[in-house]
This record gives sequence, structure tokens and C-alpha cells, in this order.
Amino acid sequence: MKFEYKIINLSNINNHDSHDLNIYENKNKQNSQQFEKSLHEQINSLGKDGWELVSVYNNKCYFKRTL
Repeated sequence: MKFEYKIINLSNINNHDSHDLNIYENKNKQNSQQFEKSLHEQINSLGKDGWELVSVYNNKCYFKRTL
């Protein structure tokens, strides 16, 4: 059985403008929710195309699918 592989860098899905939680707490909460929604949509789309999530490591998602 042969596979092809795909790596998705999580930092490319949504950029966060600031890490200053004291000033931008609400904005970061919205960014976090947008990030999760975007991540779920992308992973579900890959699943529909036959991609299987194999691992998440170092802010990257690793997928494979049968050729």
C-alpha cells in the first residue's frame, strides 16, 4: 500500500496580532475562536478528500492518504 503525505503548519491558518493578554484579551479570545473554526473546517475538508490526521507535533499537523 502506498501513501502520500501532507503537512499543515498551524501558524499559517490564522495569524494572531498580539500576545499581550492584558490589553488584547478579548481580541485574542476572538482570534482563538476563529483559529479553531478555521482549523476544524480545514481538517474536515481534508478528511472529505481522504486525508487522515496522523500526528500533531511542533505546531504542525501531519496527514496521509492512500494513493
